[in-house]
Amino acid sequence: MITLVSAVRDHAGARPDKPALLFRDSVLTYAGLWRQAALLGGWLREKGVAPGDRVMLTGASRPEYVIALLAVQLVGGVTVPVDRNPKPATLDYIARLTGAKGYLATMKKGPEGLPLTLYADALTEAEALNRPADPVPADPDRLCELLFTTGTTGTPKGASHTLRCLAANMENTRTGIGIRPEDIILLPLPLNHSFGMRVLRAYLL
Repeated sequence: MITLVSAVRDHAGARPDKPALLFRDSVLTYAGLWRQAALLGGWLREKGVAPGDRVMLTGASRPEYVIALLAVQLVGGVTVPVDRNPKPATLDYIARLTGAKGYLATMKKGPEGLPLTLYADALTEAEALNRPADPVPADPDRLCELLFTTGTTGTPKGASHTLRCLAANMENTRTGIGIRPEDIILLPLPLNHSFGMRVLRAYLL
């Protein structure tokens, strides 16, 4: 079974210099993406994140978000993407409902009592720590992601995704859209919502 983590790891080994993410004037190769995700995974473990722990992530359209997404799942955690400009009440609700262990964010605005670290600070600390994490074994039935609705028509509702579910989702999206290895995908979609995440995962596959 191919997972998001195993796909990026394999790309980093087979084609390390191939661009994985383009953002403004910067290029992050697959080797660079894998290295930073492994380092951040080591930092997460140092902070006490264990398999099954929920970690909230600001769904920003930036490389840091993709690195964090990979890092959490690499150590067996459950990613919980949230809106880029979240309402405090929504953040509090999602944090309580999921029992989140921490929050990696773009702004110092998060649920009360939940440890929050800015993406830039987390990546800097991970580089200094320099303890890359090895991926946990891929159990197909392991929960790896919780995606929530915006809550515009009521209380936000979460959908749970296992590794097996996302593997099928990635392959279905890749073949359905017809994504080819040489394609460059412009991704303006919100990355805390299902379709934006579908395209992101399918492209990295």
